[in-house]
Amino acid sequence: MERNLDRTFQQVEVGQVEFVLTELDMSITFCKIALSTDNPVRRARNIESARKGYAVALRFSQTPDHDLKGEPMFQQKVGTLRDLLFQLGQKV
Repeated sequence: MERNLDRTFQQVEVGQVEFVLTELDMSITFCKIALSTDNPVRRARNIESARKGYAVALRFSQTPDHDLKGEPMFQQKVGTLRDLLFQLGQKV
């Protein structure tokens, strides 16, 4: 029973990491779409989606058991996202 519980916690942790990294990937994509459009409504909508994804990723990146902020892949994706948001005139 204890082994099953440990395995379940490990699966939850892996799922959390995948969720956060996927959220960052989506936000990066929203930024790239915003940068590629001349339509101000589409641009604003994609910037807002990117900012929301960024906030969600940061919120879920830290738990009492695991802090993703020290993970290289997390740092790389957050850095890319911040750079793109800066290019879009956004402060993060």
